[in-house]
Amino acid sequence: MKSHRKSADRNLQAALSVLSLLAISFPILPVGAQTASSPKGVDSYINAQLDTAAEALNNHDARGAIRLATAVLNADCKNARAFFIRGKARAQYDDSKNALIDLSMGLRINPKLADPDVYLVMAQAYLQLNEPQRALHMLEEGNLQKPSLELYKLKASIKILHGHDQEALLDIEKALTFDPYSRTMLLLRGSIYDHNHDYVHAIKEYSRVIEISTKGNLKDSNWMQATKKRADDYEKTGKKELAHTDLETLKKESSSWEKDLFEVAK
Repeated sequence: MKSHRKSADRNLQAALSVLSLLAISFPILPVGAQTASSPKGVDSYINAQLDTAAEALNNHDARGAIRLATAVLNADCKNARAFFIRGKARAQYDDSKNALIDLSMGLRINPKLADPDVYLVMAQAYLQLNEPQRALHMLEEGNLQKPSLELYKLKASIKILHGHDQEALLDIEKALTFDPYSRTMLLLRGSIYDHNHDYVHAIKEYSRVIEISTKGNLKDSNWMQATKKRADDYEKTGKKELAHTDLETLKKESSSWEKDLFEVAK
């Protein structure tokens, strides 16, 4: 009889320990949002906490996102979404090592929940740790699972830095399938042609950037860079009048920018 009572006491203590943990991690839910025996109330609250953490992350409140995700992990140590959110937040904090630990754990638990940003952030973290090969591996894995323009863009940039221009061109081509009007990718492709002294194709890429910018009224840094590079290539290929026209356009547009900045400053 006593042994049964001791066993019951131990079970009660174990149950109280679990309830105590939940009480520390989560405030009491509003009446009607939970029942004493239903895990759905807890699951709903966890999802709400993670939604708030994701919002904090999007608002660059890394500290808040880490705090909320950690609270969830204290109650559910196998919550992949919480690991992904905390890992991204730690990356915002420039804590690359711990970001990689969290993101890797999330992938191990449930890779299907990973979005392209998980692979992108992991690749960036590896780059910060001066491990470009691991970064490339992460980008390749990401493109196999959740391909995106940003993954291909970073991969192409790393390839260019390491002198693999032809491989970079293939990645740029794939990136442009997501957005054929990506001026960043077109500029990147133009710079590869420039590097290989293929000025005809470089001019074609820069002209495309200028065309897209003009139609969209986007005379920003991309437009200025493309116009300057095209002027340089026109000069190199002996088309001095065209180079002069581009430089004059740049000069006029720069004066307009300076005037706008002066008006804002006033």
